[in-house]
Amino acid sequence: MGEDITSYLKAGEISENCVDDVILILKIGEEVEVAIVNVDRRTRNISVSIKAKNSVEEKEAMKNYNKQSSDAAA
Repeated sequence: MGEDITSYLKAGEISENCVDDVILILKIGEEVEVAIVNVDRRTRNISVSIKAKNSVEEKEAMKNYNKQSSDAAA
């Protein structure tokens, strides 16, 4: 996000595993890669997710792997 943009990362969107204490995983000011999961134009809130970003990356990797496998078999 830009310097003047605030987004919200819920504890449940940090990891597939249960997160008891966010401070043990993320530090204040630490930059992380996320996916935007919701934009509320009325309240001007942006919700982001590390889990969603990881899911998109995994799906893309599987798609590429399957394509390479089918190309190699042909």
